[in-house]
Amino acid sequence: MTGRPHEDGELLLREIGAAWAKTQQHWHDDMASSFGRSHWTPLIDESRSYLRALGEFMELLTAAERETEY
Repeated sequence: MTGRPHEDGELLLREIGAAWAKTQQHWHDDMASSFGRSHWTPLIDESRSYLRALGEFMELLTAAERETEY
């Protein structure tokens, strides 16, 4: 199998996390706090959960591919 989208996803989450951290340096009001709590944190949590599941699925596909080679 080629590529590891779950690993690419982790890299992208780190990059967007850095952008969010930079944004938080300038955005301090109640709306920022609400956005972080209501939108940002759930988005990151769900994304990490998705990437973990995708990684497990990729491992399963790799094992199946190995087992079915002639």
